[in-house]
Amino acid sequence: MNRIWGAFTRRVSAWTGSRWGFGLRLAAIIVWMAVGPLLQFSNTWMLSMMAGAGILSFLVVFLIQSSHNRDIMALHLKLNEIIHVVGPAHKGLIGAEDRTYEELCTLVAVYRRLARE
Repeated sequence: MNRIWGAFTRRVSAWTGSRWGFGLRLAAIIVWMAVGPLLQFSNTWMLSMMAGAGILSFLVVFLIQSSHNRDIMALHLKLNEIIHVVGPAHKGLIGAEDRTYEELCTLVAVYRRLARE
């Protein structure tokens, strides 16, 4: 089930970010605007677009976040492997994504200081 969900979220996030996804959304807006005069710009006409857009946006945000979380995890694993393989690298940075915000700020300050030296 996780493999199916992962494949689904990857496809949806790739499609929503594609020119075809943008084109479909643009076409839907153009059709909605063209139907407006026929429905005399009624409240129902307005609410139909607002409700649809809100529901789709809500769902797509969670799908994209799921895909993003997996991509970031894979990126961290790859960086951890590079740190592990490179000889003189500071191995204390492996798993840095699990540290607190304050610990990360401290590490950033250390590396900024090293960059200035």
